Amino acid sequence: MRLLWALAALSVVLSGGCYQSPLERASAGTAALNSDRIRQQFGNYGIEVLQQDAQLRVTNLYSTEPEGRICRTLAVVSFSVPVPTELTAAHDEILAGGSIGTVLSRNGWRVVKRRLALYEIKVGVESRAATLMALSGSRSLAADLYELAAERDEATLSYAIIAEIHHPDFMSISRLRALRLPQGDHSGTARLRQLAERIANESPRRP
Repeated sequence: MRLLWALAALSVVLSGGCYQSPLERASAGTAALNSDRIRQQFGNYGIEVLQQDAQLRVTNLYSTEPEGRICRTLAVVSFSVPVPTELTAAHDEILAGGSIGTVLSRNGWRVVKRRLALYEIKVGVESRAATLMALSGSRSLAADLYELAAERDEATLSYAIIAEIHHPDFMSISRLRALRLPQGDHSGTARLRQLAERIANESPRRP
């Protein structure tokens, strides 16, 4: 796993902090929070932090079903480093286990997203993703890679690049495409895409 964390040195992509173009700010798309979508579709929502350090976080966004927790989204988050000063309080809540979109909204920030890539990840039957999602057999799962920023007044601050891998009962490629997020600059994001795929496919029984 040391190699996986080393690959998380993607903060350089986000180190610029603020977007400069007012046109970009005007066109940045807001989308319903993933937590709200899960709660609406499955009746409840929870978050479990699986791994976390100063740069990278892996979370299980789940719903609780009669058979137990079912992962609806496996999220791999590469934080902007350094985190903008204005977001420090919210970031501390997030590191304490809070849901990113919920915490930012509660702190008065509007969540905006720019899509970097939309693709599929194939996972094996004994992979972490398949185990958390209670899937049988190998599956191709819809994945969304996007940049998340927090916006308030005249400030739009880069916060993270996020790769989300979704349960097939929750999100498909066509449903993700229908969200119509504005496109961002995908350059420099290949490592996070590869890292997310490796995390999804690693053994759930890590030492």
